[in-house]
Amino acid sequence: METKSILKDFTTQYVINGIDGYDYDSFMDVAKETVSNLLKKNYETKVKLILECKMERTDIETGVITEILGAFHFAVEINLESANRVIF
Repeated sequence: METKSILKDFTTQYVINGIDGYDYDSFMDVAKETVSNLLKKNYETKVKLILECKMERTDIETGVITEILGAFHFAVEINLESANRVIF
């Protein structure tokens, strides 16, 4: 789903909301069709994928749960129709 367009529509940000309890591989399996369809509609564009995760750590002695947000950035790829492939 499109969430933001900046620089007079020069760049567009799309966000796929996460699902609690999914790890990276499971989430990407679920999101693959959505991302593939989006890429098929937007050839000749540069694409940068960013995976943002909520990570939790539980202190064994106290039981205190610490949460942080982590972002994993993938290299910028050019989405070419001639390549006809999925980036991830």
